[in-house]
Amino acid sequence: ERVAVSGYRDPALRDAIAASGAELLLFTGGGIMPAEILELPGLRVIHVHTGFLPDVRGADVLLWSLMVRGRPGVSAFLMTPRLDDGDLLGATELAPLSIPLPASERPDDDTLYRSLFSFIDPLIRAEFVVSQVFEPASDFAALPSTPQDLSVGVTFHFMAPQLRSAALAQLFPAT
Repeated sequence: ERVAVSGYRDPALRDAIAASGAELLLFTGGGIMPAEILELPGLRVIHVHTGFLPDVRGADVLLWSLMVRGRPGVSAFLMTPRLDDGDLLGATELAPLSIPLPASERPDDDTLYRSLFSFIDPLIRAEFVVSQVFEPASDFAALPSTPQDLSVGVTFHFMAPQLRSAALAQLFPAT
């Protein structure tokens, strides 16, 4: 069933999820899911996050991972009302990532940023959740999880434009 909503906080979204009787919800986007949804009885919400948890939490984590760890990471966890702190279903660091572009054809940073989070980020999330979380599972409702060690790691915020430009230059070097 399709439901038109104005955003995650729209009561119609919570009502539709509650009425569906779903036990498992996959959330792969950005933003903060409202507690009213996360606390629905019998519902587990899986988030796929392009940072290596528990080390890299927060926003712009694909770029932060490249800057502070030298490679992207990806994790799946059970969402709670708190930011990126739920029990882990899996986490891995990926091979270093570099996408060289001819200097004469390199788009501006805003276009690269939108492209990164519209195409590369979703591909990383999809490949990970299918191959590392769902494919090995026999019962999605009972996926095994492990508590995160919240004493390690950093919660990052959206990058300032100059830092974002440096991260994008590292990811998309001009040739």
